[in-house]
Amino acid sequence: RGATIIEALVAIALAGIILTAISSLVTKSIAASNASKDRTIATRYAEEGVETARVTRDSSGFTTFFSNYVNSTTYYIDSNYQLTATLNSDYLKSQGSSFLRTVTFKDSSASCGGKSCGNIAQVEVIVSWNNGAGKTDKVTIDSYISKWLP
Repeated sequence: RGATIIEALVAIALAGIILTAISSLVTKSIAASNASKDRTIATRYAEEGVETARVTRDSSGFTTFFSNYVNSTTYYIDSNYQLTATLNSDYLKSQGSSFLRTVTFKDSSASCGGKSCGNIAQVEVIVSWNNGAGKTDKVTIDSYISKWLP
């Protein structure tokens, strides 16, 4: 009879160890799934930021776009998908999202006689968010916009 009690205790302990391992794996799997979901959403927001920059270029003409936006200003995207320098106008922030999207432009033109040709702009879109573990994650997309119409 004493052996039966020992066998039962060993079986219960073994079951406890197995259940603890399974619950740990499930917890890690859920965390990885949430991180993947957030990264996918952030990537979509970053791609949307690049497209907004392209639409802005197309609607205003490249020369106007270049002179108005290619500077050291950080831009956000409002609810009308327009570039704005006002953080409080950022659409994602206004919707209570944990994501923050910034858009910056840099002159990537070749030199034309010692000055910029003004024909290529680098677009950098950064989407950052709090990952829930007290750290900030981010997705960055760099693209180039050129003067493709005469």
